[in-house]
Amino acid sequence: MFSFPSPRYTPPQPSSLARLKNLLFSASRSRFKKPDASEAKIRLNEGRFKRLLRALHGVSRELRAQLPRKALLLDSVAVTFDRHTCHPSLSVTGDGRGLGLQAPGAAAPPDQHPLRFDRVFCALASVALATGQSYWEVDVRCCDGDDGGGGWAVGVAYACLPRKGRDKGAKLGRNRHSWCVEWREGQLAAWHNDRSVALGVRARPVGRVGVWVNHDKGQLLFYDAGSMELLQAFSAAMTPVFDRARHQFIEPLFPAVRLLEPRGATGRPWANHVEICDLAAL
Repeated sequence: MFSFPSPRYTPPQPSSLARLKNLLFSASRSRFKKPDASEAKIRLNEGRFKRLLRALHGVSRELRAQLPRKALLLDSVAVTFDRHTCHPSLSVTGDGRGLGLQAPGAAAPPDQHPLRFDRVFCALASVALATGQSYWEVDVRCCDGDDGGGGWAVGVAYACLPRKGRDKGAKLGRNRHSWCVEWREGQLAAWHNDRSVALGVRARPVGRVGVWVNHDKGQLLFYDAGSMELLQAFSAAMTPVFDRARHQFIEPLFPAVRLLEPRGATGRPWANHVEICDLAAL
């Protein structure tokens, strides 16, 4: 039989070992070496660039949200509260745009006025919207349900809305004469004709409510004026839940606000102030 000679092991030469050690040492140094000033500056600039991108993204998002608002502002109308309609415990600021609960012990006006709400903390505006397009905003941040606040309802109503008593006829959205969006106990809902559509639990309450009306076409839209998110649309095509008949406004509409008393608030103060925004100053 033939046998093949086994290969002979040849140990590496000292020069080869030295070169291998040098390569390994160089690799370890390049891997763990301290970055020089130029590399540190590049990394610093990269962090600044990322922060700048985030800031630009936020500005872009805000601008995109404000573009629809700019268009709606072309339809803005001056809205003030009608003092004759306010509940006796509500007071209106001097400019007519603020509405809040009077301090305990304050003299309340007599509630015999036929236009005055006597049991519901509600008020109508003095302007009647009878034709065309109109837009206004209501700041509701002081009635968002935090810090003892109860809630709010913002909407529109016909002049025939009953003013006396606490039944559904005098509450916004609980009858055929009014429409509203309502914030109560962390939940937002749209109301009309005593029917509601839940608009979901929101992580952050709405700060300003934008209201747009096209009286001629029977359209009523509610927005979160901060983000211009459409909260609810009332129209013939979009709200079959509320009224399957053709949705048209048959009377002039009055902007309306209701303050919602928190549960168990009898005898103690609660956050209760809303204000109609001055859009002419924008």
